[in-house]
Amino acid sequence: MSDVKFKKIIMALLAGGIVYFLEVNYDNISDITFHKCDNIVSSGDNIIDKKTAILIAQQEVLSSADISENDKWTTESKVVEAFPIHIDGIEGISYYECKVMTNDQDAGYVLVNINMTDLLIPESVTEGITLTESYRKRIGHEDFIIFRYDWFSNVAVHHPDNLSKSSSKILASTGFDDIVTHSQPQKLTSYIGGSQDNFKTFRDSVKSRECFPIYTSNEIKEYYSFLKSEQQIEKLNRHEIGWVKNAWAGKYREIKASLRNTFPCGWHTPQWHQFKKGNGYNIGCGNTAWAIVYAYWKAFKGKDRLFNGYDVMNNCSPSNTYDRPISDCMKWCAKYCMTYDFVWKVGSYKGEKNGFTKPSEMSRGIEYAKKLGYNGTSCRRYQGDEINKFNEVKKYLDADKPVILLIHSSGKGVADHYVVIEEAVKKQKQVIRGGRWRNRDVKYLVNNGDGRTRKWIYVMEVGRNTHENYSAFSAYLINVQ
Repeated sequence: MSDVKFKKIIMALLAGGIVYFLEVNYDNISDITFHKCDNIVSSGDNIIDKKTAILIAQQEVLSSADISENDKWTTESKVVEAFPIHIDGIEGISYYECKVMTNDQDAGYVLVNINMTDLLIPESVTEGITLTESYRKRIGHEDFIIFRYDWFSNVAVHHPDNLSKSSSKILASTGFDDIVTHSQPQKLTSYIGGSQDNFKTFRDSVKSRECFPIYTSNEIKEYYSFLKSEQQIEKLNRHEIGWVKNAWAGKYREIKASLRNTFPCGWHTPQWHQFKKGNGYNIGCGNTAWAIVYAYWKAFKGKDRLFNGYDVMNNCSPSNTYDRPISDCMKWCAKYCMTYDFVWKVGSYKGEKNGFTKPSEMSRGIEYAKKLGYNGTSCRRYQGDEINKFNEVKKYLDADKPVILLIHSSGKGVADHYVVIEEAVKKQKQVIRGGRWRNRDVKYLVNNGDGRTRKWIYVMEVGRNTHENYSAFSAYLINVQ
């Protein structure tokens, strides 16, 4: 996937503002029941109503305004209205699109999930009008239903008789022509394209998973269970702070893991970046991440057949990224991962040509190592919450194995960029009563894959955030044998 900004999609579990909302507003939503995801929820079983969705969205706006890097939302920003959004295949309303205004100016929206079929806040935009308002302008009336298919694709249809289907007349659409393909058009995400067959494929996937199909039912269940447990922990902690005056001064500790070796460039992994193919499209950040990982295995793990014996150790600077063995590695990974060429048609990156690697196909980059004879090689994609993800990442770093992480490139937002983890830190606080340790923060030192940037990114902070937090989605755990 390309390293680009598109929409600010906020993963609520990773955004401290949401945990903070649950901490300080628990009494306002104490009657919410966290249903199991394996029970299809209808419009009558929503765990959050419109009023509560607006409260959650408002707290997210204020929490985001507290982050110094944010120059869009301020303490003057207010949620003024909420519009229903649906998932094709789930009966009833699945989200409220909460409109934000700052000093009477349109300031985007926060999308809040209300029936536990997606993350609590899967998406937000910090400027402009809402999707609903955009469709009203395009269509010229308000008699339509919006179905969301992913962060890029949605349709407005005439009011269908059955709200679990989008078989009614499509009045307008967004995102279905945003991807330009060349060699493998049949491999596009099944619901991109606009035909009724493609919509049916998406709908069937939603019904089988019983939630937004990028996740499984178990992942959604785990997510909401963890969200609720964090809420309860924060309530308990507030009681302890009131009961023990110096509880806030509890001890902290850090649990660390790191790759053991360093390239001559000074990083644990090489300073490589994408290159442009002959057709003008970038090879893709996912394939760059694969090449970076393979370089570590070649240089320090004895896997000499990688890169056909090319000396990666002494060619780790950006200026050498285009050497043939490196570019060939990236090209083979792109082929195995079924990376597509696409052109951005919206936003400040309009017209940029990039490579798009689906998260579900990213693990296939392991086939490059198998091609070179390492038949015992494996790649396991791990999702789940940030603590369990850290634990898995730590195991690999402790074994001196770099890990690929899927994130949003500029902070909170949609999965759009692959990076390589070099170091990891989990911070814990000792609970005064009982001496237990409670997880607080998780951060990673990552190679951004642009040849210039290696930085620490926070993917979890408990309480009020003091750092810019990044949405993290999948970790790819790689072993070359």
